[in-house]
Amino acid sequence: MNALSDIPDGAAEIPLDLQRHCYSPREAPRAGDVWRLCQAAAVRDSVRRGWPPQRYTEEGTGFVVYGAVALHTRTIRYGEPLVAHTWLRDFRRGILSRREVRVFAAGELAAAATQRWAHISAAMTPARASADLLAAFAPLPTAGPELRLPDWETLDGPRFEQTFRCWHTRLDPLNHANHPTYLDWCEEATAGAVAAGGGNPHAVVPVAERVSWKSGIDGGERVTVRGQVVGVTADGDLGLEFWIGVGEERRASAWTVRRLDGDDLRARLSGAAG
Repeated sequence: MNALSDIPDGAAEIPLDLQRHCYSPREAPRAGDVWRLCQAAAVRDSVRRGWPPQRYTEEGTGFVVYGAVALHTRTIRYGEPLVAHTWLRDFRRGILSRREVRVFAAGELAAAATQRWAHISAAMTPARASADLLAAFAPLPTAGPELRLPDWETLDGPRFEQTFRCWHTRLDPLNHANHPTYLDWCEEATAGAVAAGGGNPHAVVPVAERVSWKSGIDGGERVTVRGQVVGVTADGDLGLEFWIGVGEERRASAWTVRRLDGDDLRARLSGAAG
């Protein structure tokens, strides 16, 4: 994990804060809210570089996340001072970029993320960034490989499913479900299955996760999340795979690594499936 905290010279340093409502009954921030923290770091870095949201609106462009991976290295306690270091690893063809984010709590690495952003036009199609934007977002040399999920031994484990209504009042400024919301749906589907299996739904501990998107989800659409245990790591944590879609159309895929504090996650999910 030490390599995760190798911050290149020139990376932005962004002070952040996690509000009390981001914390679960486990007294730990929800994984989706850690993702929102990383998103805030990216947006604030953009503002500091002269590109606030209003400028994108005026120029008819923007960025959307099409893939992200995050690792949780320790629990962020409420009230700890938080600092994010963030930078662009690359910016291919002026359209696709990879942004690194490292979140420190009281000086210790707490979370690491790689976000894949696509620069888009007002029509939500890929578009090459302007010369001004490319000059503002120069990539920095980055040591080490891109973040990845822990390796796991493949298995054919229990399945579970849940359906949600995408709220109109929770859409983002681009008028669709914001990317951490997809992780929220996976987390709720997992928690619901744990509860159905007789476990504590608040005891699920995030270790790592990855989400990739095919297309967005709009307000009012009924979202189905289908989960399955597909692996177990050397530490005994479970790898779960998720299909996220509307009707039978897949809109996104997700993979999470989770454990159940003081309990057997696989057994609880098997109990729900049974």
